[in-house]
Amino acid sequence: MMRMNKPMTTAMFCMALLLGGLSSCTTNDVEDIQGGGEQDLYEIKDRALGEYLVYNCSRTDENKLPYEMAVAENGKFYLNTQKAATVENLYLVKNDAQIAKLENAGLATAAVKIVDMDGLQFFTALKTLKITSNSVERMDLTALTELETVEMNNNSVAALDLSQNTKLIRFRYGGNSAGDTSTKLSTISFANNNVIEHIYLKNQNLQENGFILPSNYAALKELDLSNNPAAPFAIPEDLMTQLTTAVGVVADSEGGGGEDGELFTIPDKAFGEYLYYLSTDAGKLPQGLVVKEGNEYQLDKTMAATVTPINVAKTSAATSELVTAGLETAETPIASVDGLQFFTGLVEFTATSNKFTEALPLTGLSNLEVLQVNTAGVGSLDLSGNPKLRILNCNGSTKSGYGTLSTINLSYTPNLETLNLKNNKLTEINVSNLVKLTELDLSGNPGANFKIPSAIFNNLTTTKNKGVEAE
Repeated sequence: MMRMNKPMTTAMFCMALLLGGLSSCTTNDVEDIQGGGEQDLYEIKDRALGEYLVYNCSRTDENKLPYEMAVAENGKFYLNTQKAATVENLYLVKNDAQIAKLENAGLATAAVKIVDMDGLQFFTALKTLKITSNSVERMDLTALTELETVEMNNNSVAALDLSQNTKLIRFRYGGNSAGDTSTKLSTISFANNNVIEHIYLKNQNLQENGFILPSNYAALKELDLSNNPAAPFAIPEDLMTQLTTAVGVVADSEGGGGEDGELFTIPDKAFGEYLYYLSTDAGKLPQGLVVKEGNEYQLDKTMAATVTPINVAKTSAATSELVTAGLETAETPIASVDGLQFFTGLVEFTATSNKFTEALPLTGLSNLEVLQVNTAGVGSLDLSGNPKLRILNCNGSTKSGYGTLSTINLSYTPNLETLNLKNNKLTEINVSNLVKLTELDLSGNPGANFKIPSAIFNNLTTTKNKGVEAE
C-alpha cells in the first residue's frame, strides 16, 4: 500500500477510534492536551523510530521531547507535527549502551535499528540530529533549514541532499567498514554549506570527483575522507594550511584523486572498452572521447560534457555486435559506470541488461531526460539532481544476485511521463506529484497493487497502468 502522506487531524483520529470500538479519545490517547483546536497527526511507519520518539517524550534529560509529541495507539505510532516543528534536538542513537537503556525501559524495539526516517521532515526547527548506529536507508533533510549538527555514523544512507542545510556546522557520517558499497555514499556535495567547520566521511564509497567542497570553505577546520576509494583527495593548498585535522586529503601540488590533467581513468574495464568502441569503430560517440593507454581506458572529461546520448546496453543483440567487433569484455556486464558524472550534458542514458554493483552517479546530470536501466541490478537510485527526467525504465531482474529497488524518492522528478519499476521490491511508493504521468507499471512488486491518487490514475494510458489502482 502507498504511504498516507497527508497528516491526520485529532478529530479524524478520534472518529477512527470510535468506529473501531473505543468509547473516547482521551488525553492518554491523542487529544491535544493544550486544548483549543485540532492538531495534525502523522503516522510513523518505522516502528523502531515511532517507539523511540514516544520514549523520548517521557525522558527527563536534555534529550526530552515535548509531552505527547509522539503517541502510540492500537499498535501504531503517530507524530504531532505541530509539536515536532518546535524541537531543536533529536537523539535516536542505537549503540550498545543506548540499546541497554531502551531494553531496561521495556521498549519492544529496543534492539531494532531504525531504517526509515519518514516523519523527520516535520522537525523544521531542528538544529541537532543524532542517529548513530542505526540502519537508516532513507532520510530527507531538505526541509530542515536550521540544521547545524548531524551525527549519523554507521547507517546505510547511500544518497544525501544537503543543499538546503546552509547553517550546517558539523557533519559526521562514517561508514561501516564491513558494509556493502550500496549502503554508502559514492558522491556528496557541500557546495551550499559555507559555514561548515567539521566534515567526517571515513569508510564511505566516495569516488573521484564524488566529494564537493563548500564554495566558500573559510570556516572549515576538520576534514577526514580516509578509507574512501578515491582517497587521498586533492584540495586547495590554502584549505590544507588552515585545517587542524586533515586525513585522506593532500594539497593540490601533491596530486591525489588519480587525475591526470583532463583525463579520467575509467575503473570498470567493461564500461571503458564499450565507450572506446563507441568512439572509434562504431562511430557513435565523438572520436577521441576515450583513449586506450596500455590496459587502461581514459576519458576526456571536457569532451564528455558535450555528449547527449549514451547506450551501453548488454542485451543479446548488443552483445552479439560487441563479440563480432572483438571486444574482450563483450559478454561481461558493466558493474560500475564511474566516469558517467562527467557527461554533464547527457540527455539519454541506456544501460539495459548489465549488473551494477555500485550506485549510478546521476546527481550532476541535470539535463537527463531518459534513463533506461532495465534488468541491470540497480539497487538504489538518487534522482535528486535530475529534474528534467521524463522516462524512467528500471525493471528489476529476477536473476539471483542482482540488486533491486526497495525504495525510491520521486519527489525531485515532477516531469516524469513514463515510469516502469516492474519486478523490484517496493512495498510503498509516492507518485502524487507526478501529474504528467501517462504510463506506469509497478507490477511484480510486493506492494502491488499500489493505491495512487485518482487524478494520477485517470491520466494513465489504460494499457500501461499495471500494478496500481485508484485510491
